Amino acid sequence: PEVFAQAVRLLPGRAAVESLSSTWPRVARRLALALWPGPLVLSIDLDGAPPGRLMVPSDAWLRALASESALPLLAVRAGTRPDSPSPLNAAGVLSAVDPHPDLILDAGRQPGGPGWSVVRCEARRIALVEPGLIPRARLVRAAAPLILLVCTGNICRSPLAEALLRRELARRLDCEEDQLASHGFRVASCGTSTHDGLPASDHAIRVGRELGVDLTLHRSRSFRDAWGRESRHIYALAQHHLHTLIGFAGERGDRVGMLDPDGADIDDPYGRSLSVYRRVGEQIADACARRAAEFVEEDFGTASPGAGKR
Repeated sequence: PEVFAQAVRLLPGRAAVESLSSTWPRVARRLALALWPGPLVLSIDLDGAPPGRLMVPSDAWLRALASESALPLLAVRAGTRPDSPSPLNAAGVLSAVDPHPDLILDAGRQPGGPGWSVVRCEARRIALVEPGLIPRARLVRAAAPLILLVCTGNICRSPLAEALLRRELARRLDCEEDQLASHGFRVASCGTSTHDGLPASDHAIRVGRELGVDLTLHRSRSFRDAWGRESRHIYALAQHHLHTLIGFAGERGDRVGMLDPDGADIDDPYGRSLSVYRRVGEQIADACARRAAEFVEEDFGTASPGAGKR
């Protein structure tokens, strides 16, 4: 039968990618750190060559073989059509592939089900090319860890910060806000002392509208340990939030800081006048613009494509 085959280069470990390409995208590094060894295939542009499909396999013996091989070691998923199931044992390979391989190393029956998860990694974004064993949600969490913004009630300051930071990142990356995860960014907000499900305050909604963001669908969320664990950065809106968050973070306290890069408190405007909300909104907008510039520089090391747009 006509054979459908996909060749993937097997690597002994993550460090081997450095010898193949000097331009390994940051989002690809995050995926590799989180999910290799495992059934993740990264499609990456290699120096002076077409894109290569790379994987660090789960099986220790395959990694050892890749390490000792003098030639590139390729794994091939073969079948009679792209959606055909992968062979589960040596007999299945012999029946699916014609001409037969010269040598088969039989590792016993393999688990069935979905195959490799294939992700295309470009300089500024990733795309899921073929779904597989790794759920999409896990890929997103690995490629785009959270930026978490924290205030007290999550109805005034942190909702504004969440919306403004998301908008600023999308502007700098020249993408839509719902595409941020594929560029390596997720943004969320929560409160240290609140109930889930509360709407943003009326003044916050109004100031948000004046600043170009919509808070009408926002609902408050209390701080969750799981969010803290998966966050890339946790930013407090005031010093008293910072002390609470540092206590939670423990040895990983370097992820925690103030949203204002200068370390200034952003006052709680709840129950105060619209003019106070407007002053707070401008302070948050300025802090988010500066933080977004830092994030894009950290990830890509160059000026962002949308940096000049307003």
